[in-house]
Parts: sequence; structure tokens; C-alpha cells
Amino acid sequence: MTAPVRTRSDFTLLDRLIGEALGDLRSARLVAARTGTRKTLDLQTRAEEHLNALLEYRLAAQRR
Repeated sequence: MTAPVRTRSDFTLLDRLIGEALGDLRSARLVAARTGTRKTLDLQTRAEEHLNALLEYRLAAQRR
């Protein structure tokens, strides 16, 4: 049995969230590069983890 073909619209919301998470990560990296405080480095780490989680979720959803 083959998996149903997914259309681009199936991932519209998820792709938007990924784009936002990427923007958040870029901002966090800029702030962390300027200040380098523990707080900004933690924000950068959390932004990276959030983006990675969304990307992993999208990959898993594509494979279904």
C-alpha cells in the first residue's frame, strides 16, 4: 500500500512556523554575538532546539 501524496498546502502552517523559528534563531544569534551573556546564549540554544524540533516534525510528517 502506498502513502497518500501530500500537497504543499498540507504543510503551509508548519512551514510558516519553521520560517518564524528561523527568524527567531537569527535574531537570537545576533544578540548573543553582541552581548554573549548567559541569558542570550540560553535564548539562542532554545531557538535552535525549537527550529530543530519543527524540522524533525516536518520530516516525520513527510514520511507518513
